[in-house]
Amino acid sequence: KVPRPRASTSLALFTTTASSSLGGGGGGGEQITQNLDEDEPTNSLFSPIDEADSSSNYYDEQMLHKEEKEDWKNNLVKWVDDIHRQSSTKCHCYAIEEINQQQRQRQEKEEEQKQQDRDFPSPSRTNKYHDAVPPFEWVEGISSLDAKSEKDTTKKIAIRTINEKDHGPLLDISSVNSIRHAAQKFWDITNTTSSRFTLQFDQTNSECHLEDLIVLDETGQLKSTIDNLLQNKIYPLVRAAFGKELNAGGATTAGTRLCVYDSLVIRYDGNKASAGDQQYYSASQPLHRDGGIVSVNIALNSFEDGDFEGGGTFFEGLLASSHSPAHLNPPPHHPIIRPLGVGHALAHLSTERHAGAPTRSGIREILVFFLTLRPYPYGVPQRAPPIERAFHLKLAAKEMVQLSSALTCLDLALNESPMDGEAHFWKGFRLLQQGGKGGGRGVEGEGKNKKNDNNEENPTTSNHNCNYIHKSIHHLQKAQECSPFDARIHCFAGIAYKQMVDLKYKDSKSSSSSSSSSSSSSSSSSSSSSSSFEISHADRMILQKQSVKCFQNALYLHNQYQKYGISSDFDVALAIMSFSEVLARLEQYEQALESIALLQDTKTQQGLKEEVLEHVNKHASELTRYCKDNLRQRSLSHL
Repeated sequence: KVPRPRASTSLALFTTTASSSLGGGGGGGEQITQNLDEDEPTNSLFSPIDEADSSSNYYDEQMLHKEEKEDWKNNLVKWVDDIHRQSSTKCHCYAIEEINQQQRQRQEKEEEQKQQDRDFPSPSRTNKYHDAVPPFEWVEGISSLDAKSEKDTTKKIAIRTINEKDHGPLLDISSVNSIRHAAQKFWDITNTTSSRFTLQFDQTNSECHLEDLIVLDETGQLKSTIDNLLQNKIYPLVRAAFGKELNAGGATTAGTRLCVYDSLVIRYDGNKASAGDQQYYSASQPLHRDGGIVSVNIALNSFEDGDFEGGGTFFEGLLASSHSPAHLNPPPHHPIIRPLGVGHALAHLSTERHAGAPTRSGIREILVFFLTLRPYPYGVPQRAPPIERAFHLKLAAKEMVQLSSALTCLDLALNESPMDGEAHFWKGFRLLQQGGKGGGRGVEGEGKNKKNDNNEENPTTSNHNCNYIHKSIHHLQKAQECSPFDARIHCFAGIAYKQMVDLKYKDSKSSSSSSSSSSSSSSSSSSSSSSSFEISHADRMILQKQSVKCFQNALYLHNQYQKYGISSDFDVALAIMSFSEVLARLEQYEQALESIALLQDTKTQQGLKEEVLEHVNKHASELTRYCKDNLRQRSLSHL
């Protein structure tokens, strides 16, 4: 499992970075529930984006020659494929999927049956495939934050194995106990509870790699147990449930084999968490996405028998909006899902954003497999699966300072996975950074706008900034469609709408001022350039209402994270301050003051650096004074 990046997504709301620590941020937004008209920006503001020429339109940096750029992209993809090749072949202690001709024919028939099931869904939630496949049920959520009726579609999030006929848990009690004892022995011998993968809460969480336990087992019994589990249970289960995703990008059953690239035994100690200083988030995992293609989680002890309280896997995609009808997300499709018993499994695609829910007391232990595909026969050149390519390309983009390089990485990721909400989000975020160069109090840009001789913004530069924000909004809207329950996406979409208003309003004033002070010959030129910046009052109101709606969604989702004790890298201080500014501009001063008051919550301020907290409090005081002054003037005008 690739270590997850810890950096907050936000760079700054103001001139100082206002980012909270991972897991920081408190309950805000419940009080702000005002419904606004669901107006959409007019076509004059947002014309369709043509992505065909994106490689030359995004960048204002010095670009490589076309041939050199293509070589750079090809080398980048080869590097990603090489990472996959190494990860899919390094763990030689695990059995690799074996498929004979008879199995292949059966799987092809099952794939045809599954396609028919997708076209004509059956009310049954269990699989209807070959007897060799463990029976399972799908866990589904709604596909949109705005879902309001039965006609709104559902989305398959994860599967759980169930008891049916002659099928029971994937692991029997004896096998479960042998794995638990081996893990405890390893922790005792090594005197360590960490591994190559760094956990966030290492005071309450323990883990070890399954391959280390297999190596220590001199009898070979543990390896035999795991090989049998993989070949006869997990691989057929994953093929049956996620065959479409496994075969994406041209991969075929004949040319690839499922394999394990890592496996962990993880212990969440709720007793230590309840006695510690950070009870709220300890004995848990923050929101994240996995590497690989499919993750399989097997319970090693029982929630039902009282071994622990809390725990389970929180899926962002199982959240429902505040106005969604109850039937769209009924029990047992609660956002926190557990396997149905000891030895049973919960499995999902690595692209599903999820978290380990806090174990409040007792000890919870799980066995996790991270599965990928390897070429067959071994040694045959094979491209990485689209999900894995996109995953590593996104990681590379986050590390790149140059805008052009980062956007090229994200373009390649979207070529592999066009509906990857995270890739759209990061692309929108980077474009928003660039559009925020000197552009008011939005996301801090990577530089300053150049000014002309009159100390005014260069209209050409401002126009470029508008274009960046325009493209940013396009990708953030796509991200909202693909990942509707990610609070970060809604927050930065709100900031993008806000910055579009800032730039267009400022540019309109700047152009008007320039026009009045210039000669008649230059007036016409100035007037023609200003027309590209002008924004009507009606359009400004629409953009600001869109911004408010996005911030409301972001804070609602953040409250849902808080409700279930889920740690995330959502920057609640950034969202609240931006939301308050927009409300103040809409002259909704009472609501703005309510929003600003949320910043006083200790959880909201948790993790903020001292200088950032000072800057946030200073700006909050200024905005509070501004709102109170306007309320005072409003009351005097009514006398």
